[in-house]
Amino acid sequence: MNQLTLIWTRIRDTYSYRYEPEYLRTLAENFWRAVLFVLALVIVGGIVYGGLALLTVLADVSDIENSVASRAPVPGLNRVQLQATIDGFESRKVNYEFLKAHPPKVVDPSK
Repeated sequence: MNQLTLIWTRIRDTYSYRYEPEYLRTLAENFWRAVLFVLALVIVGGIVYGGLALLTVLADVSDIENSVASRAPVPGLNRVQLQATIDGFESRKVNYEFLKAHPPKVVDPSK
């Protein structure tokens, strides 16, 4: 308790005589050290947070890789369904070209 009282007394005296050059230097030095300490805490906190986020992402990726590896193999393509899909694209292309050449007549609702 005596040590805390001594520290508090020194801080109070330094602040009360803050216009004196030797006390101003002490205040500036303590302020600079406090700023550096807070900055170091922020940097260390950012590095720790980034590392934890990276480890979380890497754990998620390994879980995905394990789940993909444990799945059954995907069956081959069904040629009938594939041909139907391609024919659907062709019919849409023909329909699009027709609509480009013959645009529908739409009445303007504002008139």
